[in-house]
Parts: sequence; C-alpha cells; structure tokens
Amino acid sequence: MRRLPVFAIFLLIAAGCSFTVRPQEKEAPEAPKVSLGMDILYLNKGEEIPGRLDKIEKDGTYVFTNLDGKTSKYPSEQVLRIEFQRKRAGDDKDLAAELNAPILNEALKKEVSVEKYPNAAYVTIYDSMTVEIGKDLSYAVTRRTIAKVLTRRGMGIANQYVDYLADSATTELLFGRTITPEGKLLHVSESAVEDGSRFGTYPQYDNARRLKWSLKEVKVDSYVDYSYRVTHKPANLLAPLYETMFLRSTQPIIHREITVKAAPEAEPVLSGFMIEGNDRINRIESATPQGKFIRISAENMPRIEPENMMPPWPDVLPWTAVSLKRTWSDTGAEYAQEISKILSGTEDAASLKAKELAAGQASELEKARAIYNYVAKEIGFLEIAPGDYGFMPHKPGEILAAGQANALDKAFLLHAMLDAAGIESSLLLAHKRSEGHLAGENACLRQMGTPLVHVSIGARGYYCLPTTQVIPFGYIPAGVQGSTALVAIESSKKLVELPLLPAAEEGVNTFSEIELYADGRIRVKRKEKPAGGSEVSWREWSKLRPEEITQKFESMVSSIHPNAKLLDYSPRDPKEYGDLNEHLVINYEYEIPDYALNAGGEILVFRIPEINYSASSIEKYERELPMFWGSRYSFDNSATIRLPEGFKVENLPEEVKSWEGENIPFMRYEASFAARDNTIIFHDRLERTGVSEPASSYDVFIKTIKASAGLAKKWLVVEKDDNNK
Repeated sequence: MRRLPVFAIFLLIAAGCSFTVRPQEKEAPEAPKVSLGMDILYLNKGEEIPGRLDKIEKDGTYVFTNLDGKTSKYPSEQVLRIEFQRKRAGDDKDLAAELNAPILNEALKKEVSVEKYPNAAYVTIYDSMTVEIGKDLSYAVTRRTIAKVLTRRGMGIANQYVDYLADSATTELLFGRTITPEGKLLHVSESAVEDGSRFGTYPQYDNARRLKWSLKEVKVDSYVDYSYRVTHKPANLLAPLYETMFLRSTQPIIHREITVKAAPEAEPVLSGFMIEGNDRINRIESATPQGKFIRISAENMPRIEPENMMPPWPDVLPWTAVSLKRTWSDTGAEYAQEISKILSGTEDAASLKAKELAAGQASELEKARAIYNYVAKEIGFLEIAPGDYGFMPHKPGEILAAGQANALDKAFLLHAMLDAAGIESSLLLAHKRSEGHLAGENACLRQMGTPLVHVSIGARGYYCLPTTQVIPFGYIPAGVQGSTALVAIESSKKLVELPLLPAAEEGVNTFSEIELYADGRIRVKRKEKPAGGSEVSWREWSKLRPEEITQKFESMVSSIHPNAKLLDYSPRDPKEYGDLNEHLVINYEYEIPDYALNAGGEILVFRIPEINYSASSIEKYERELPMFWGSRYSFDNSATIRLPEGFKVENLPEEVKSWEGENIPFMRYEASFAARDNTIIFHDRLERTGVSEPASSYDVFIKTIKASAGLAKKWLVVEKDDNNK
C-alpha cells in the first residue's frame, strides 16, 4: 500500500486527475421545465411519456405536461396506466451526454470488453463509499456504483438493495439508471423501488428494513449507475458506526474507494486489512481545523476465483473498516451495564420457571442442563441476527411469553434463568471464524453477531448456544469454534478465544459386522456413534414423523446399493433423536443379494460396503488461496467380515497410508486389512487437525483424498478352500 504525503494530497485533489484522488462529486443536472414530480404516462400503444399529471377531468381525461412543458389531454381509453415517479437526479435527461456527470463520463470512456476481461460477468468501473460524521456523531453513508455488463450472468446487477434499521436510520435512492450502448438513459421506475420490512411477521423484531430496486432493461453491454444514501442518528454503543468495504471481489474492479470525512469532535478509525505492500492500493489522510479526511482507494483489482474449502473473504481479500474510536474492554463493560438494567428488578415468570426446572436436580450441572434444554427446545428460534434488530435484548419474561426469539434473546434468557437458579454464567457475543478475522482496532458490537453463554460449574466452564433444539449443552458448532468473543461483564479487560474441539469430538466412529454368504449375498449390521456436528445433523431427525424416519433409512441403504433391503434400525422414536442428555447411537441392518461377484460358486469378489469415498473435492491440482474448515474432523471405521463356511482369503488390498515419515501432517488417512481364521478385519481412519492451512499444504490434502478414494476401488477376493472343493 502506498501512502501519500499530506502536501501531495491537496495537489492531487486540485488536479482532479483520476478517480483515485477526486473528491466526492455531486451531480448537478439542470432543473427540468416540469419541476413538480416526475410521473410517467403509459399509453395503450406502448408509448411512455415522462412529465407531470396536472389533473384528471370529470370525463376521465388525463391532463398531462411533458418534460418540454407542453400540456396535452389524453382520453382515458388511450391510457394504460400512470406511474407516479419520485424526482431523482438526472431523471429529466434522455442521454448520458446531457448529464453534468464527470465521473460517469470518465467511466464510459474506459475500455471494458470481454476481450480485456475474458472471465468476467461484469466489471465495476467506479465504486465509492463516503462516510460523513457530524460533531454529534450522526453520520451519513453515500454509495455510488458504475458497472458494465459483459455477459448474461452479469445482468443480475440490475437488482440491488441496502439494509438498515428503522429506529436509527433512513435510506434514500438518489438515482438509478441504465445506460444503453447507444448512450440512452433508462431511469429506474418508482414501481421498481420498494422499501419494506424484512421481518414484519415478527412484531417484536420489526426493526430491520430493506430498500431494494431493479434497474430497467439491463442487458449485455449496458452500464448501470446508481447511488443511495443512508442517514444515521448519532452513533452509540448499541447502534455503532461500522462500515466495511472489500477492495477486491469475484469480478474485476477498475476503481473502488472509501472516504471518511469527520468533524473535529469525532475520532474515526479507518482500518485497512491485507493491503500492506499492495501497490494498487493508496491511503491518504489529512486533518485541518475543519475536520479529518481519510481515503483508501484501489485501482485495477483483478477478479478472484472462488475455490473449494474457501476461506472467509476477510481472510483473503483486501478490505477496510470504519468505526469510531473505542476499546473492547470499555465496549464489554458498557454493554454489561446496559443488560444488567434488564436483569435487575422483581422476580418474573422466567426466574420462577428457572427455579421450577432446577428443583429436584441432583447437581449444578444437571440444573444447568435442565434450564438449557428448556430454552433450546421450548423457545422457538428466529433467524434474526442482532445486527438486523438491535443489541438490546427483550426482558426475560417477555421472551418467555412470546415463545420464540432470536439468538440474542435466547442466549439472554438462558443467562437470566441460570442467574435466577444461582448458577454462574456470562453472556458473550462472538465474531465467528467463518466471518473472517476480527477488525481489532474497530471495537463495536456490530462485529459480534453470535450470542452465546458461558456457564461456570466448579472449575469447569461450558460454552452454550441455545439457538435450536438440536445443539446439546456445552457444544460449540463448527464456524464458531476458535472464534473471538466479547464477554459482557464489567470487569472484562480483553476478548476471549473460544476453544477448537479435538478432531475426535467432531466426526463419527462406526463398527460393522458383515456376513458374507456363499451365494454372494451380504448382511450388514452397522453401529454409528456420531459426535459434534455429525451428531447435530442426526438430531435434526427429531423433527420428523416415525414414518419419515423409516423413509430416511430406506433411502440411505438404497444409496449404498440399489438392491439393498433395510431389515432393522434404531432409534425409531423421534424423541430419542431429540434427547440432548444422551449421545446418539445409530443402528441399522440391511441385506444385499448378489453383492459379491460369484465365479461358479468357487470364488467371491467384493468391496467393503459403504467405503465409497470420492476424490470430487479435488477440483484442481493447484490453488491460489488457503484452505479453511469450520472445525477439525475425523472418522474411524472398523469392520469384521465373516466368510462363508469353507472359504478362505485369496487376496486382500495392501495397507494404505497417505503420508511418509514420522511427522504427522495436518490431514492423514490410513487403512488396513487382516485375515484371522474365518474373518477379515478391516480398519480405516481419517483425521484432519488443521482448520486453516496455506495453499502450499494443498498437496497434503490431495494425497489424503486420493489415498481414501483409491481404497474404494480395491477388491477383496475369497475362494473355496481346496479341501472343500
């Protein structure tokens, strides 16, 4: 990243020589002759007439003044409909050349073609975000984007939206237009602009709104040009200023910038990540008695190609974040003070319920589990993030009465009920690993979107996410493991790191008893002990009816082999899948006729059933980006294969090992076969201890996957003993 000296900033701005340093420009179109409203009259013959509806006479005649000021009358039978159009900048112009728009004019001169950008769906030519902060810490965010569509895939940029919270902000679409290859302007229709609630069906969370719009007739070689502004009330702890911008994307970017203009009283923090040493990125800043100016801009950023095992965007792309100056310790302490106001007061229904649930439990741990299970299973979960509603939870009694809540309210209810039962706990807000690294200098609650509760019992602590009925007490889901969390306690002086579970606690162990018959038939009894995320997936079956569970098992064995027949399975009762106090054990039994290739009853050739590993995750043999997983993982399979009476082993596959030497890699696979009496003993194991590995380690991943996939192709051969022929 290049930094420019302060004296050069003013020279460059004055010169106005490029997108990079030009101050935010405002469109100043000439006022149309029709100055009150911009309506559109649609005639039955297909003609569209922009202007202003003056009146509708008694006989239904429309009196309409066009943009040139000419007033005409249209009988009602000629009129299809009228659209009342809000007046926006430039709406009175028909051609791009007529606009007083230097930025747009410069953008249209750029060479943007399929030949120059062969893999792009569209190219962002100009994209700016300007954050203006007042002395009272109110602020406005203005975004302007100009892009050209290169392929049909890119036509989706016609549809855009911006989200905001109704209690702290308002939003306005300043203009939206499509520019045809011939330079004609197609202005956004008012009917294609909608401002509505995102969660209107849940009155207690009806705060998030979305302004969305669809630009007209966006086609290949069209340009889109739109701008909107979000105006916020003064920023505070619960409604903080936090805006981000990626400087690189999955489509090429010619110019992108974020600018902060702040009053002297404000202390903005504009952080840049993964930008050091990048000559395509510049930072300029200055301070005067009138305020502060900071800009980070990027030029000619190539597209990034998504890969499998993709890391979160903030871990691989250059990006920026702007906020107001504050510390994490102050943020945690102040947040604790706010939520303590809700906890203090008279006993409510939630505290009474907590004491009822705890009564009769033999230990603190059992009390905590009982309360957790109640919140997780009996309070419905609404997928509304704190950032989409607000960081102040409802009162515990209100949450209990509603019977459904978002993640913050469910976590807060658990915290309050544990407190009422005399069990020590803390409310935390986590920044998930799956969201990329934390913007450490930009301390604010909006970075912390995953609420959870830490429960202290004796010398041990348990992290709990009571969002859904399938996550057991003390389990941290993948993506949240290893995350950074803010503890909402007044003595909090630092952020905490959530643990990553061992690979053995994220995966599955299986044991199969396989009976091979002389006619080639096999019968399999399989026991599966899932852990971590695998167990959570099985617990989803608690939402099914018994007959649906039967169908699931039948479908599962059919996927093993088309001729497989389900014989038995357990659990059968959906309630057993939902019992969070007991680990799941899955049992099923099936039979496959003619499974083994049969050579005249003398030789049987077969593969181990359910060992159908694939190499499909190897999309290519080189990669640019690191590898990312939400958790560690392992599986461990054991099987015994009892041979038909009078048969012996003729051939077994060799031992498989994906690595060499004594050093254990982050991912490994091994498998072995052994013959003992009338039985073949099989064992294989895969373990991945890494959760974030560099691209240079991709060969380890390839070797591991290839080793396991290769085993799926290996044949076992048994034949009749000579004494039995």
